Amino acid sequence: MSDDTVELLTTPSMLVASYKMTIPTNDSVPVYFERAHHSLHDFISTNGLKVLSPFFSIWHQSPDVVENEVVEGVFEIDKLISSDDAVQVYKVPETLVASLVHKGEFEELILAHKTLGAWIEANGYTFNGGYREIYHKNDPKDMSKSETEIQYHVVRQLT
Repeated sequence: MSDDTVELLTTPSMLVASYKMTIPTNDSVPVYFERAHHSLHDFISTNGLKVLSPFFSIWHQSPDVVENEVVEGVFEIDKLISSDDAVQVYKVPETLVASLVHKGEFEELILAHKTLGAWIEANGYTFNGGYREIYHKNDPKDMSKSETEIQYHVVRQLT
């Protein structure tokens, strides 16, 4: 359950290893994330990279989209190297985000997304395309202990 505390943050730029995919339906996200996780782990291990963050995803559309979702599975890494066919290495730019931490089952994550959307509208911001989910804690044996930070890219509305 989210505690409904929304923070406005400027996330720093970061160097990432990214596995980009199109997920046909939202219920197949775990299968695609597992594939991304394995590809990234192999790439990072083969190239002797250090992981600097938990696994996170960068979604390239509104959270209302649940079919043919374009998403990247991502780890922040310690050094710039060449990309390969499956994994791209690039710098994510500094971004203004509205952030909310959800604790609990992924099935309840939709409520956190709604809370974040309402906060953005009520506080004079506009969704600026795309969002991130950072998986701080993920226990497959007890998903009620999961902790996911949602970050919506935002801009201040012009008055």
